[in-house]
Amino acid sequence: GQCPTCGGQKYRHRTIDIMPNYCGKRCDLQSSKEVSDCPASPLCSERLFCAWNEWSVPRCDGTCGETAVMITRTLGLHRNRPVEGAMFEVNSSMKCAGAQVNQTQCPYTHPCQDCIPIPCTFSPWSDWQQPTCEGLCTRSRVVQNVNNKCGEPCNGPLEATKRCAADCLSPRDCKMTEWSSWSACSDPGQANGQK
Repeated sequence: GQCPTCGGQKYRHRTIDIMPNYCGKRCDLQSSKEVSDCPASPLCSERLFCAWNEWSVPRCDGTCGETAVMITRTLGLHRNRPVEGAMFEVNSSMKCAGAQVNQTQCPYTHPCQDCIPIPCTFSPWSDWQQPTCEGLCTRSRVVQNVNNKCGEPCNGPLEATKRCAADCLSPRDCKMTEWSSWSACSDPGQANGQK
């Protein structure tokens, strides 16, 4: 297996390619899998902050009435602590992933003629999802009813992210399973076969 950037363990394994017969040399009675520690990169000690990047630029087309557009932003790694604060501090090997989608109102340009306003409405929020290993939970909602050209558009987030406790952030020791059952002997008719 490949080494992660900040240490951890790697492994290799092998299997029996050819089983010996009664007069052949038996395989060495060693483990078929080896585990080794990985060296940690110097980058692992670099302090980074998982925080929101800037919102995307809204693209309003200047139509009549009140209109809304979607804007998005993503989580990213920052060398300096952002003014708005960080979700959490990490080293360079950790992941920082997430996205938010927001529906925002465009500037009002001019009224629409002969229009009965139908406002936009959001659906209820979903339940919070299970936390990721980065310790983040998300929930979402959708636009349930779209406004017409003179109705008030929805204005607010479609996804929300918050910090959650996650068990996978705690140190986790390696634990081996119990040995499997022995296979049948390679040559059941011979007393000196291998298993």
